[in-house]
Amino acid sequence: MLNNAKEFNDFINNLIDLISYESEMEYKEENERHRAEMIGCDRYISNGEEFFKRIAHSNFGVTGSVAFKFILNGISERSLDFVKESEEGEDFTRIIIYYESSKAFDRALKELDGSIRKQVFGKEFVDELIENFKVTYALSINNDDKLSIYEQLNEEDYWRLNEINIKNVKSSLDKSASLVLGAGVSISSGAADWENLVTNLSKDIFDDLENGKFSGSLDTKFGGALMTKAQFYREIIGDKDYYLKVYNSLYSDNWAKLDENFDPNENNRLLKAIAYGIEKVSDNRSFKIITYNYDNHLEHKLKKIGVKHKSIFDMDDRINNELSIYHVHGYMPFSAKKSDNRLLFYGKSVKLTEDDYNNLYNDAYCWQIGIQLMAFRESTCIFIGSSLTDPNIRRLLRMVNKEKKKHYALMVKEATQSNFERMLRQKHLYEMGINTIWVNSIEELPEMVDTIFEQTRII
Repeated sequence: MLNNAKEFNDFINNLIDLISYESEMEYKEENERHRAEMIGCDRYISNGEEFFKRIAHSNFGVTGSVAFKFILNGISERSLDFVKESEEGEDFTRIIIYYESSKAFDRALKELDGSIRKQVFGKEFVDELIENFKVTYALSINNDDKLSIYEQLNEEDYWRLNEINIKNVKSSLDKSASLVLGAGVSISSGAADWENLVTNLSKDIFDDLENGKFSGSLDTKFGGALMTKAQFYREIIGDKDYYLKVYNSLYSDNWAKLDENFDPNENNRLLKAIAYGIEKVSDNRSFKIITYNYDNHLEHKLKKIGVKHKSIFDMDDRINNELSIYHVHGYMPFSAKKSDNRLLFYGKSVKLTEDDYNNLYNDAYCWQIGIQLMAFRESTCIFIGSSLTDPNIRRLLRMVNKEKKKHYALMVKEATQSNFERMLRQKHLYEMGINTIWVNSIEELPEMVDTIFEQTRII
């Protein structure tokens, strides 16, 4: 099943990343990498006992730290040098995990000094790991058999990994975590997602232009790329009308009734679950929120439940002791329509057109890129309501993925999606450093958010 040393190493390393997540956060990955280099092993972890208990329900007599050596095949007596180099008083156990053995290796193994703190695990152990962690195995391989392995995965395999990922993401909330929110969070409150926002602009603008005289022909002529269309529409109608149409796409008619007693977000169960989750962790000073949404639906809900916060959308905004919400693509609150000056002030922050995105993501020193890179590099990010298809965001994620920071994305399994297609999608995200937590439908997202934040509300 394991065809080369890289796949073997990747599988065991990915499994260690998955299972020993909490201990790695606690004992600092940087220190563990340094110790691995000093010892000359393939991997070092600080809590080996917990790792073995979680993968095999037994610690196999292992206590404390562990230094691993992974060997796919070609086992020889020289392979045992790793454990023979054990020194008296070492505070860690040396462990070899191999897949193919030899008679010479078996003989040499029996002759090892019994005082050496060592363990050796072979093919039977590895095959059991593959059977018990099939999705992690599938994520680790790139050989010709991978497509057939994808097809063999079933619902139970996915949900076993789901449970581990949920436990891991929970453990990040009291450490360094960031909530990253996409358009899916605001849609139920009446806000258009990015694609529909541009579509609405198109409809409104061409309706205005001589009752649709140019409808269709101009829309086709100026390309299918949404950013290009948005750029064209802005050039046609000018800034003020453009900002007003963006505003109207963000707020439904219900917002016109806004007062102290009316909550236009009452039926947005996902937004409600997120807000109450934020309330639970808002005392964690390292917790931050990044949103790609322009609206203030989240801020309105947080205000309703008494969570102090500050919206950041400009480099001159000062951070205070309140929870910061970073609108990295701009901010258009409900109050923006109160005057032309307010509309223009907030409208200038909105990044929607081709020029907007080119200027933003080609400026390596802008605060929006800085805050995203800091979150992706230094914290565990939890993506909610995002398809993760924006090429600019994906580029930033790939830039920091080499640092192996683990992130999580809540994803809805499409009704017609096969397990094979599901695995392709999961593998694609995994290559960007993102672990997938699946739900069966959009309706299940609020419950999953509650589970992650360990809430027991009726919503």
